[in-house]
Amino acid sequence: MATTRQLEARRPGRINQDGTSAPYCPWLHLDMEKLSVGEAAAHLRAWIALNRIEVLNVAGVRESKGPEIYNATLEVLQAVLL
Repeated sequence: MATTRQLEARRPGRINQDGTSAPYCPWLHLDMEKLSVGEAAAHLRAWIALNRIEVLNVAGVRESKGPEIYNATLEVLQAVLL
């Protein structure tokens, strides 16, 4: 997984191709090499509440490039959502 730990960051709105601006998109990076499943789940719960997230898009490296990423991600999501 990633080598840096960024728990919460916001990037400014982006500019679309037609010149209009799009709203900022909050994002969260959880480094599972440094966080336990419980710690990652706590950060994710707090971030979802803080940013009033209604739709969660999960992305990351492929399993072939990050062994065990699928299982770690599944465990965190299960801890948060179930």
